[in-house]
Parts: sequence; structure tokens; C-alpha cells
Amino acid sequence: SSAASDVYKRQVLKSLNETKPYQHDINDALIKMILTTIQFAKNNDMIDELIENEVQVTLPMLERVRYNYQRSGELEDVMVGMIDRTACAYQLFLDKENSEAERRWTSPFGLILEHTVRLGQHDLTEKEVHDIWIKKRFNAFAEVIGVELEISDIGEDGMVSIKAVKPISMARQ
Repeated sequence: SSAASDVYKRQVLKSLNETKPYQHDINDALIKMILTTIQFAKNNDMIDELIENEVQVTLPMLERVRYNYQRSGELEDVMVGMIDRTACAYQLFLDKENSEAERRWTSPFGLILEHTVRLGQHDLTEKEVHDIWIKKRFNAFAEVIGVELEISDIGEDGMVSIKAVKPISMARQ
């Protein structure tokens, strides 16, 4: 409805107008939730369980992506299903660029980590978060779908890329 739309617009503007202690962005709350989840898993030696939980929670979506990929044989369908059509991904990666079977974006975690580490809320590095939330998580998703991914490290410019490169012989059931 129009009233709900106006409320959402006001909330986005309120977030974007917040400049202390840093310029906020519309994905700050999502980033903080992800960082807190990863920190809990790290503190309790549960990173593998976190990734397995992510797979189990997203299994219906992953199975649909696998089905669509098996029907088409197009690696681009994997990227569309795994990244483009998920609200968390397009809300998290604000500057995502698409090319055939590849996605690129600026790592969104660094700015928030600067502040939360200083405040003692997290002791994570951006590399740790990337290795867990991007590399481990997306590779676990790809295993279910039945493809291999090439996932870059975070570049000096902050850019990250994920590319679906080939099918794997046995998708995880």
C-alpha cells in the first residue's frame, strides 16, 4: 500500500541521513546481523555448523536453483538463482555487477567492522568474514546445486568476484 511505501521510504532516508559515528548505508543492519552471527559461531567453534545451517535453511531455494540449472545447463542460471533473486544478496551487495556466470561487488563488511571492532563488538577481520560468509557459504551452496565456483579474495579496491565455472560430478543430496 501507499502508506506502507511511505513508511519504508522514511526509514531508508532516516538510515541514509545518519552520519555519526559514520555515514550509514541501507544495508547496515543486515551487515551487523551477519557479523554478529559469524562472531557467535567463531567464539563457539561452530563455523562448520553455521555453514551447514545456512545450507539447510536455504535448501528449498538451492534445490530450485539446481533444478533450473539441470534443465538449462546454463551456469548463468546458477548465479541468477543463488545471488540475483535473493533479497539478502541484493540488499547486501549494493554495487553488484553482472556478467555471464559471474558477479562482482565491493565487500560490504569493512566499514562496519572498523567501528564494531573498535567498540569491542567483534574481533573479526574482513578477510575472515569473506572466507566464511562468501567463500565457505557460497561454495556449500554450489555443492548442493552441482557446480564449482571461483571466488576471489578481496581485491585492493575492495572488489570480490564469484564465477560459476563448471559442473561437479555429484551434487550434494
